[in-house]
Amino acid sequence: WRYMIDAKYQGKGYGRSAINLLVDYVKTRPGAKELLVTYVPGEGSPEKFYEKAGFVNTGVEHDGEWEMKLTLE
Repeated sequence: WRYMIDAKYQGKGYGRSAINLLVDYVKTRPGAKELLVTYVPGEGSPEKFYEKAGFVNTGVEHDGEWEMKLTLE
């Protein structure tokens, strides 16, 4: 799936709130140990957004998209 916030709502905290709710929910799932996302580098990339949410680059690339991981434990 894609996680996107319309440009007119970016910078207002909606994205941060939504990702925090998602992380909190995933932590309640039995056996959930990590959350993975991918992004396409370049202008408008969400890389910094995910870094601020605690995700780290794994160095893994999938068809031009770079992977980031958040450890939940």
